[in-house]
Amino acid sequence: EAARSFAKRTRFPIENLYADPEAKTHAALGFAPGLGRKGGAFEWIEDKAPFVNGYAKLLLMCAGIGSPGTLPAVFGGYFGSKDKDQIFVEGSNLDVPAIRKAMKLTLGEGYLRPFELATLRLNNMVEILNNWEELTPKDSNLLIQRGGAIVFDDGKAAFRHDDQGILGYCPAARLVDKALSEDPAAPPDAVETLHLAAATRKAYVDDIYTSISALEKAKEKNVAGEDLTGKWRLIYTTGTKKVAANVNKTGGGSYFPIPAVQSFDLNSGRIRNGIYLGPIKFFFDGPFIWREKLNMLEFTFTRVSLALGSAGPWSKDIDDGKWDAVKMAEQSASSGQGNVEKGKASKPGANPFFKFV
Repeated sequence: EAARSFAKRTRFPIENLYADPEAKTHAALGFAPGLGRKGGAFEWIEDKAPFVNGYAKLLLMCAGIGSPGTLPAVFGGYFGSKDKDQIFVEGSNLDVPAIRKAMKLTLGEGYLRPFELATLRLNNMVEILNNWEELTPKDSNLLIQRGGAIVFDDGKAAFRHDDQGILGYCPAARLVDKALSEDPAAPPDAVETLHLAAATRKAYVDDIYTSISALEKAKEKNVAGEDLTGKWRLIYTTGTKKVAANVNKTGGGSYFPIPAVQSFDLNSGRIRNGIYLGPIKFFFDGPFIWREKLNMLEFTFTRVSLALGSAGPWSKDIDDGKWDAVKMAEQSASSGQGNVEKGKASKPGANPFFKFV
């Protein structure tokens, strides 16, 4: 009955809906069980704290605990994006005419408006809460069961996306593209994907990670030190090491939501890494070493600064003295171009670094 109600409320063709009240299908396909269950984050909760029910676990996941990517997705619903399509479109299943018209008058149209995605989520939440008993599973632990999307080709999984966190689903357009492509398993064009991500932010995040990985493994890398001088904007990040380790499977990683810029000057050997949000400027400065043979820029920060509009910057030295040891180890290097003297202090990767591909 819950499945019938779901299909009716979402206008989903019920003949294409398979109801599995015990989530055996999810288990067979290997989808993440969710927080506090065997195979999920904090799985010890199931044995050592069985009194923590599915409702409590769901609240924790909604707060981003054991739910990678949830908080950025939540905040993204409030900010909107010029690089994404609007949601409330006349004639669509998601359309709410009153909201669509009000947003058109106040915020325009043709893009994902601020609060538009958050409004859709609020409408969904109200609908679910008002029909909670009718829609929810009998086993509260299934509230946190994650799902996913799979495209099969000749009986084999050619494309797979696993939802690790709340709101971590595969975009419908992404799934359609894969399903209609000649080879759903074909990897994306690495260079084309990254150019698209930088120019429009419309490349899919899992394609971005796949593309970066492919370029890192490429044998030929043409990265010249003199090309580094200038300003570079942070577009995409995998976040924590744990998310990065699973990003290919989970579709993790995300576009960085606010302007963050790194600037390099090869002649002076200086780096600046800053966040710029309206009148707020918060940045770090320090020296770097360019290891050309490794395509690696190794750096440290020795000063942090804050400026508010035309006021400031106010700065504080944060040099811990460790960089001096690195500089001494580099004395025999030829202008920092990769001829690094062997020694513990000069071991590549001993300090924070960027790899260029």
